[in-house]
Amino acid sequence: MVMRSVVGRMRCAIKVAETVARGDLSRAPHDDDNDELGRLMGALGNMVDSLSNMEASAISRPPQIV
Repeated sequence: MVMRSVVGRMRCAIKVAETVARGDLSRAPHDDDNDELGRLMGALGNMVDSLSNMEASAISRPPQIV
């Protein structure tokens, strides 16, 4: 039973990483556990949020000619 929980959460983390790698920032994972997998999911969620904010900032800024 513990193994299924770990494997399921790892699969979720892998799916999030693959989704972000394709440029899709629409899925931020959420995991309330404070173990290593919970912290990994939190870090992935923070990464997705940060990338989304950077993308929105870049889109809203007018292009600059250098």
